[in-house]
Amino acid sequence: MAHIFDTNLRFSGSGNPLTSNYTAGSGATLLVIGIVTAGSVQRGGGVPTFDGNSLTQADQTRQHSVNPETNCELWYLLKPETGSALEISIPNPTSLTLHIQVSTYKAAGGFTSDLDVEGGDSGTSASASVSVTPTVNGAVIVGVFGDGENFIPTGQTGIELNTTDDGLYSDSNQFTLQAVAAAIETGWTTQTYGAGVYGGGIYNGDDDWCLSVAAFKETNIATTVEPDTQTLSLSLLLPSIVIVEAGVTDITVLPASLALTATLNAPTVVVDKTHEVTALSSTLTLFAPSVIIDVVIEPSVLSLSATLTVNSILVEENITVGLAALTLALTIGQHNIPIFSEGYLCRRR
Repeated sequence: MAHIFDTNLRFSGSGNPLTSNYTAGSGATLLVIGIVTAGSVQRGGGVPTFDGNSLTQADQTRQHSVNPETNCELWYLLKPETGSALEISIPNPTSLTLHIQVSTYKAAGGFTSDLDVEGGDSGTSASASVSVTPTVNGAVIVGVFGDGENFIPTGQTGIELNTTDDGLYSDSNQFTLQAVAAAIETGWTTQTYGAGVYGGGIYNGDDDWCLSVAAFKETNIATTVEPDTQTLSLSLLLPSIVIVEAGVTDITVLPASLALTATLNAPTVVVDKTHEVTALSSTLTLFAPSVIIDVVIEPSVLSLSATLTVNSILVEENITVGLAALTLALTIGQHNIPIFSEGYLCRRR
């Protein structure tokens, strides 16, 4: 169980809003957008959207505190719409130059994605990096990097999405698929402008950078199973009793019909994995009405046992709700029927 990479897209511009169409692959559970803004002014205007759905910011907007040439943002959307070209829209009211990197990822079958841990930093050191520690195996770690150097980075710790020279600065994005949860660095190897002539020093001002990173975990899909109603209707017809006595007209005690209706309601259940079959049982005892005649008839007991099987419920995302066996056992006890010595009085009580 682990995330896999889906697809990606990079675009730039200064429009307000800055837009582009993007198609997430079928089954994508996570969409991430890295934004690098040129200059010292941070982008305003609000939240990016995908197909009208607002994204959530991971970490925070990062920018070096002294003479910054770039600032970085990292945004994400869980369970994005997939399968067709839909619009990404980035508000940009001051018409800044934005560099956008979009990427999507897929959780394993039966799972979805969620934010796990996040981090970021800014500074002027060479080869910047940030460490995060995912809490669940199978994470995907995504990072965005803006660098004020005149040269692009020469390498990165993960898998490159883009490394782009924008003139006096660069924007870069990467991701890492982690099989086993542990601390992991997201970083880039940077150059020094004029290295070899100016030694290890920084030429022409601060070598500022900004970096944001987030790790996303797999989680079980929570599925709500709605109540299922099973209705059982039974009609219990007791046998007729014929009393025979020499010289007397036969007396027939007609059967008494008892109707039973039982409604079994399964509760609403929220599950995040497959549950084992649950057996439910119910026992009822029904007594037939007393019948008074002129002989004593021993009580008889009729037993009825019915097993109700709740229909299985198919839930999307490979969640299986097992059959619930409902067992209804009924015992019907017939009262004693006392006899009077004179006459044949027959009544019901």
